Amino acid sequence: MKLIFSIFILCIGVSAFSGELSEMPVRRETFWGNYRKVELKEKVRRAPLELIEYLRKDNEKQGWNNKPTAIDLPNDLLNDVQSALLEIPSQLLQKISAQTVGIFFVEDLGGSAYTDYVFDKNGRSVAGFVVLDKLALSRQANEWATWKESSPFALNSSVTLRATIETKKNDSRKNALQYILLHEFGHLLSIQNPMLPLWGKNWIETKIKPEMSFFHESWKVSDGKLSSLHDLEWPARSLVIYYAQNSKKQPAYAAIESYRRITATKFPTLYAATNPFDDFADSFANYVHVNTLGKPWKIEIDSETTKLVVEPCWDQPRCKSKKLLLERVINEP
Repeated sequence: MKLIFSIFILCIGVSAFSGELSEMPVRRETFWGNYRKVELKEKVRRAPLELIEYLRKDNEKQGWNNKPTAIDLPNDLLNDVQSALLEIPSQLLQKISAQTVGIFFVEDLGGSAYTDYVFDKNGRSVAGFVVLDKLALSRQANEWATWKESSPFALNSSVTLRATIETKKNDSRKNALQYILLHEFGHLLSIQNPMLPLWGKNWIETKIKPEMSFFHESWKVSDGKLSSLHDLEWPARSLVIYYAQNSKKQPAYAAIESYRRITATKFPTLYAATNPFDDFADSFANYVHVNTLGKPWKIEIDSETTKLVVEPCWDQPRCKSKKLLLERVINEP
């Protein structure tokens, strides 16, 4: 997931305003034809050569050696993607489709997923594409969620973490893919959304407007630096790095402290606490997963002295205001 603030597996494109890359054909709406008339399930296809060239140049710019290659999706994986999409309510699926020029699978992306946006002829960001790495998407739902939620921490036998996003009966790769796609769709729906700024600029250049209601729920910018409204009581928040290399992982006990801290904030997930863009995307994914699709979500952390269980916050006062904002995004035509 290509993410501005991450160092390994990233989520949203870092190159949105970076000269040469933003001028490449795939960053132009006209390259993708009349994508708004194509159903979302038909947008899952082989990556064009121009997109592969773009991804390789972006990796080079970031100093990564990965060289993405286009693949034809195996039938079993294609069926999982299509099944994951079919469970999403049609009205919401249509809204997501209107913001999506394509969903592409590659090998050797350098991360699990990548989302970036495209410009219209007037230079406005209007839609985006999602790229997923086939090799990174082989886990069952609960295994994948546990791996993801454990990734910021150097866990050991004294502290264990277990994430549940599916029942035992439905614990499948398809449902892992669904949650990953919901997160990326959250990024797509943030394009043109006045509730928060667009990713890609540094915070000195980013103009924070009063109407950016979702941003103002948890974030602020002062002297060109981003911080959360909870950093005074939670100064270690900025040290939480998902998919971290070993040198960046927090000690095991920090998992208990971090998950305890989010229950006193408006962040529905720990991933949402990492930056405003993943705040929106992961809040969207979690809300749709839990409230729209009626699926479980639970984080359990055990140590010799502590048993901590974190469950969805959407019926709790702390998440009420974000819930109302997300419902507006989901339900408004």
